[in-house]
Amino acid sequence: VRPSLLQMSSLGMCTNYTHSVTVDMDLSFRHKRNSDSLCTQAHTGTSASAPLAAGICALALEANPKLTWRDMQHLVVMTSRPEPLLGEEGWATTGVGRKVSHKFGYGLMDADAMVVLAEQWTTAPPQHVCRTNSDTTEWVIPNRPGESLEVTMNTSGCWGQRDSVRYIEHVQVVVSLQFLPRGSLRITLVSPSGTASHVLLPRSYDVKEDAFNNWPFMSVHFWGEPAAGTWRLILGSEGIRRSPFPGKLKEWYLIFYGTDSDPVKLRPRPHNSYIVRDTSASSAHGAIKNRPSRNPCAADAKYQSAESGECVDACPAGQFGSRDSLACEACHPDCESCYGPSEDNCLACRAGRFLVDNACWRECPEGSYADPVLRHCVECDQSCSRCSDNSSFCSACKENYFLHGHSCLGSCPNGTRSMPDSRVCRSCHASCRTCTGESSHDCVTCSEGHWLYEGQCFTHCPPKYYQGQDGFCRSCKAPCKECSSLKTCKSCVEYYRLDGSSCEVAYTHCGDGYYSPGGNCNRCHETCATCFGSNEDQCISCPPNKVWSNGRCVSECLLGFYSDAERTCVQCRGNCRKCTGEELGACTACMHDLILHDGQCIHECPVGFHPGGSGDNRRCLPCHGTCATCINVSATGCLSCPSGRALHGSTCVQFCPGGTFLRSSGALGAQCIPCHPACSSCTGPGIGSCTACSKKALLSQNTCVPCLPDEFLSPSKKRCQKCSHPCRSCTGPGEDRCLSCVDGLSLDPTTWRCLPCCPSDATRATPGTCCVCNRETNECVTGTEHQRSTSWLVHDSATGTYDLSVQRVAMTVVGICAGAVAMFFLLFGLLEWSSSTGGGSILGKKVRLADWLRGNGSNGYSRLPGAKRTASDRARFEVEAEKVALTRDDEEEDEEDEEIFHKVT
Repeated sequence: VRPSLLQMSSLGMCTNYTHSVTVDMDLSFRHKRNSDSLCTQAHTGTSASAPLAAGICALALEANPKLTWRDMQHLVVMTSRPEPLLGEEGWATTGVGRKVSHKFGYGLMDADAMVVLAEQWTTAPPQHVCRTNSDTTEWVIPNRPGESLEVTMNTSGCWGQRDSVRYIEHVQVVVSLQFLPRGSLRITLVSPSGTASHVLLPRSYDVKEDAFNNWPFMSVHFWGEPAAGTWRLILGSEGIRRSPFPGKLKEWYLIFYGTDSDPVKLRPRPHNSYIVRDTSASSAHGAIKNRPSRNPCAADAKYQSAESGECVDACPAGQFGSRDSLACEACHPDCESCYGPSEDNCLACRAGRFLVDNACWRECPEGSYADPVLRHCVECDQSCSRCSDNSSFCSACKENYFLHGHSCLGSCPNGTRSMPDSRVCRSCHASCRTCTGESSHDCVTCSEGHWLYEGQCFTHCPPKYYQGQDGFCRSCKAPCKECSSLKTCKSCVEYYRLDGSSCEVAYTHCGDGYYSPGGNCNRCHETCATCFGSNEDQCISCPPNKVWSNGRCVSECLLGFYSDAERTCVQCRGNCRKCTGEELGACTACMHDLILHDGQCIHECPVGFHPGGSGDNRRCLPCHGTCATCINVSATGCLSCPSGRALHGSTCVQFCPGGTFLRSSGALGAQCIPCHPACSSCTGPGIGSCTACSKKALLSQNTCVPCLPDEFLSPSKKRCQKCSHPCRSCTGPGEDRCLSCVDGLSLDPTTWRCLPCCPSDATRATPGTCCVCNRETNECVTGTEHQRSTSWLVHDSATGTYDLSVQRVAMTVVGICAGAVAMFFLLFGLLEWSSSTGGGSILGKKVRLADWLRGNGSNGYSRLPGAKRTASDRARFEVEAEKVALTRDDEEEDEEDEEIFHKVT
């Protein structure tokens, strides 16, 4: 069964009769009558196994022509027999109880079992592909025999997502590693169910020093197991060649191929009382008169109940009326009600699953929440990227919104700060009203009853500062020690006494540039005009070219201060970086990335405005008149709407357009939410809230029942009907209403017919029988009745049409011109060559050229020997040559030694 030349592998699914192993192969054919006439008497090896496998697959396809390549793999796994080979070593039991071997896969192929199962098999659900995150941790691979590296990866199998895999078909482990030599490395992947598969076995002849870079290793030994759980990857050295030094695992990740729902859904085996679907052309048109007459319900256009055999107008719950057989057939197991057999043909879901896009999911995709009453996945508010319990109970926000509690807002409120990376509002310290971080030193403004000093909020300002009306601690002006305003002193520094609300010198007046401690006059610091001490920060007034700033005389005020009429640097109001005065509204630029609005620096723009600009130029710019909050001035940049309007996408509208319904939300106000895709108008979410349907669905008790992909809605008959063959999808009856085609045909965009691609001589094809196709995509460009050069056409992916490409036309013209130039130089070269091969007259050169072009005598001409020329021949020839030269006007003089030709008989 296993040829001696075959290497063990994790990819082998089955085996067949060959040689080297004792199995239950029946060789009695050798002893039958006329055995000498058989094609073989010792049919073994791959000459036997491969044709036998192909024949068994052909029998299965004959029993069920709808089988796909994945269906065939399921049949092989489920019907192969390990029993005849259990005497061989290496068998293991998988996590779902199947026997598997690296030599023989799941066992010996069984033709009878495979055909029986094929008759009952329904097409497997669509394949999902789930990729885990990469583990980029670098690990050392031991190079000593017997030692190994084991790493683990925990995965959910994309649970709750569209690519969820609960039933594995194939698994790929993608690794990047270095190990020398590669052939001494063994890699084993172990599933959460305990199945071990050797995805790489030692290979004694692989001595390459190359690394495995992003190299995929696949296994089919985990068939049917769940993907979720902890996977183990084991790497170790093994083989006759020892590795000189340890290896290195750089990165690895897993890719699961499989399905979310159980792929095994069998129907009863067909027998005489069952209706076999008619695949003839008449059936493809959906005519009831052409349906099998064995169904007694066909005449009344009713459906035959599978349980009672009676004719019913509507099938019971869990079943649908098949338009092919006019019988009630079972819905997909996930569906409570449906309109077709597939997992995406559901109208309602069983308990524990929720409807989205006509399929039933265990968990709702991101952007929706599971409604346990409707059993639908209901779309979140437009600001939420994730929500639960209801549409406005958000757990994550979309771009331009920030999560505060469970609401998504356009800006964070006071007491919080926005985190652009995570789109979350984080709390400030309790003393801060606004902030740049969570610490008490990160305040930008303070809560009521607190004043800001050097990034902190205090209930009282420190000495030499007073409590400003804007919530900031402001500096007193010397020589005040305490004050209630810039120039209203409450106490004085040393050597000064309080006189009303100002401080006066307590001792002798020494004049400018001096101060008098205890009655003695001492010189001020050189930068001061007057002072109360000798230090540079003890100035009271400054020279004319300086300004006073917090006790010092400087050239200009610091940022956040302005110079008043007395050349004193006075702190701007609030968080102004620049200002023209202390009064409210005098700011011209802001600090801490605050936003300037009406001369004030604020944390967030008010309703009706949005932040614009950057750095010192950040301003609150007005939103469009229809928006309450926005991200730009455009009418399509709204984040929320004023009363009387609803948010539709990013636009505020007075009335929700068709295909949407009105829903109110506390955070965003009114919103226009899309209806189910089958509804053209609705009153709420889900397929059961429709008031009108799209062109491919039929309204039945507020539910829009869609047509199947290969059907169209007949307005006159108010029912779904089969598309005409060979349309895969269509807009109506007939072969000229196709939207897509069956395999092997392409859609002609001019006639809407499905046609084969024209051969290379398309211009001679019968009009309407084929279409000119794009060589790369094999898509039809135009039919033969509209012939034109398709090389000048370019495909517009947005519209699906072909337009004239100016670039391609220009390239064609350039090519023609280049060809003409090349032809000129070729002919010129030939003339030069002919002239260099013996001289003679111009006519002689052209005659020789003609001789060369004709194949040097291949047309029955040959050169006469020079000795046979006669005088009369020469004279007659010269006369004719002169006539030709004058007629063509391209000869300037005659030359001698013309060569004479005559016809050879």
